[in-house]
Amino acid sequence: MRGPLGRSCVAMACVILASTAVATEREDRPSLAVSTGIFGLIDDYRPRTVSGLLRTAPRTAWALAPGIGVVLGADSLAYIYAEVSRDIAYGRSWRLTPCVGAGWLRNGEAIGIDYPLEFQTGIELAYALRSGGRAGLGFYHLSNAGLSDDNPGTESLRFFVAFPAGRAD
Repeated sequence: MRGPLGRSCVAMACVILASTAVATEREDRPSLAVSTGIFGLIDDYRPRTVSGLLRTAPRTAWALAPGIGVVLGADSLAYIYAEVSRDIAYGRSWRLTPCVGAGWLRNGEAIGIDYPLEFQTGIELAYALRSGGRAGLGFYHLSNAGLSDDNPGTESLRFFVAFPAGRAD
């Protein structure tokens, strides 16, 4: 795979596959996360964002959890996406979560991404709270994977809090 998204997808797949050998504490509950952050992290224009993400309980032998989310921000920014993620436990309290997804992006003039289909890869580091929730930081890259002639891509950084959204199975 060529380009930044191809390399990101390959790297994410390697992390997910390698993590199958890492002991994890499975959390068999869906979660609802709310976050705030910065879109266009390394660009000249950096709109603040708010977002929400609903992740289901892991559904595969590899403990992949599907999710759906939305990111909203200034300049008519809206990104609606679907993703899969996998938790990797480090001790009892820390979780590293690689995720990959795709969605529809709408933005105004300032952001400069013109293709509506955007792919997102990300990595999150979170602290597991006693309540069953988490608080953490996520770094994400968005790109159209070269589907259009112009593929500027962008990065975002989000602080999130996730709450259990159902009963454990």
